[in-house]
Amino acid sequence: MTDDPENFADGKRSHKDQDKRKAKRRPAKGSKNKSRNGIVFGLPPRVDLMPQSEIRRHAVKRSIGAVAIWLAITLAVTAAVNGGAYYLMWSSQLSLDEANRSVARQQDQRSEFAGLSALIAKVDSMSGFEAYAMDTDTDWAKLWKAVKAQIPDGSTVENLTFTTAASGGDPTTATGTTVEFIGGSDVWLDPARVLAAVSGIPGYLTGNFDYIHATASSGKKYSYRVVVTVNQSYYTFAYATEAASN
Repeated sequence: MTDDPENFADGKRSHKDQDKRKAKRRPAKGSKNKSRNGIVFGLPPRVDLMPQSEIRRHAVKRSIGAVAIWLAITLAVTAAVNGGAYYLMWSSQLSLDEANRSVARQQDQRSEFAGLSALIAKVDSMSGFEAYAMDTDTDWAKLWKAVKAQIPDGSTVENLTFTTAASGGDPTTATGTTVEFIGGSDVWLDPARVLAAVSGIPGYLTGNFDYIHATASSGKKYSYRVVVTVNQSYYTFAYATEAASN
């Protein structure tokens, strides 16, 4: 190598020229691995080699999967709702059946109690009737004999009824038994004379006589009604003590 200053200067200039050329080839700061045209350098290539048909197939599979999940969720919710509704309906039916059985049992018991109540009412009625019968026990033969003695001769007696009043008070003035009958006669009877006759009955209180339009079944020409009320002198009072105890 020569020590010629000019050669040294030329070599120095050649090194500077090389450095400038390298600087020109080196990318600028802040734009590493990129060229002026936006091409990336220094990274692996990103090329999608999957065919479009395969891409569409995967997309369809994802869509089908999403729809299947949605259908599964819908079916699960529907099944849960239907199951809950069926359970409520089943519980309600059980409650209704139990209520119907309870009503049926109550009706059966009510029927039994109704029969028992009717029997008790009948017993009470009979007891009351027994007490009333003992309280108003009457000497019927004596009473009818007294009434029959005042009936006009030739008359017939039909539909004979007796009604008694409860005992109490003065037997000679208190209302006792009322005798009513339908009579028949072939002759016209004077009402005043008939009433005057029945007023002679012992214990007589009131009397009534009237003609009726119906013909007596005995075939008599005239039909009449007689009502006589007497006092309690015909009551026997044989069961007065026992009737009071009932």
